[in-house]
Formats: sequence, C-alpha cells, structure tokens
Amino acid sequence: MPAMRSAAASAAEYFPKLEAGLRLCSSLLRRGRDAEAIRVLAEAIDGLTRFGEMVDAMARTSTLRLDRARKLQVEFSTALKGAVDAWEHGDYVLLADLLVYEVAPVLRKGREWLLSAEVSDCAAESGKRAEVKVAQSREMKES
Repeated sequence: MPAMRSAAASAAEYFPKLEAGLRLCSSLLRRGRDAEAIRVLAEAIDGLTRFGEMVDAMARTSTLRLDRARKLQVEFSTALKGAVDAWEHGDYVLLADLLVYEVAPVLRKGREWLLSAEVSDCAAESGKRAEVKVAQSREMKES
C-alpha cells in the first residue's frame, strides 16, 4: 500500500509545523495578543481536523494496532474538548496551556506512530486483506 505509506509520510512531515503553530498561538495568547492568536488558531484548525480524520481512518483500517489508534483518538478528542471548553469560557491562559501541554503531545504521538513500523505493518495488512478479497471475488466469478 504505497499510497497509505506516502500519506503517512506526508502527514508526519506536516505535524511539526502544526505543532509550531500551536506553540505560536499559545505564546500570543499569553502575551495578550488575542487577535493574532485567533488568526493562527484558525489556520491550525484545518490541520487539527486533518489529524483527527487521519487517526479515525487508521482506527477503521488497522486491525493490527486498533487499540493504539483508538487510544490516540480518545486522547485527541479529550485534548480538543478541553481546548474548546477553555475557548468558550474565555480562559485564554488555560487554552494556551492546553494547546502546548495537551494537544501538541498528542500530535507528537501521532507523528511517532506514523513513522513507526506499525503503520507499515497496518498498511501491509490492509494490502493483504485487499488482495484476499480480490482473489475471493475472482474465485466466485470463475465458479
């Protein structure tokens, strides 16, 4: 599954940039530069959405490491919920802390997982399942 490996590598390259954006947003919030922080956060939201979608996709397709993908899903969801709650309550200091100490570490875990052999194993396993389904389909047509 070269496409899955390529997507994983591309995502892994992007996540440090996203994490840097979260750190910048946090720094701006701490310095009271809320308008600038909001612009940075607005840009980061797209990346956070893509990260969540990627983790969800891995959880759906990975039979080998489903437990790890689901754990990452829960950690990410919990971290984002805390950040959204802080935002809704206007607690920008808490939001700044959560972005750096809760959300960013989940991004790092996701990146490490993407770069690990586990993702390659998952991709290989998904490829094997697809090959088996194709072979079964051919057998049924020939019967």
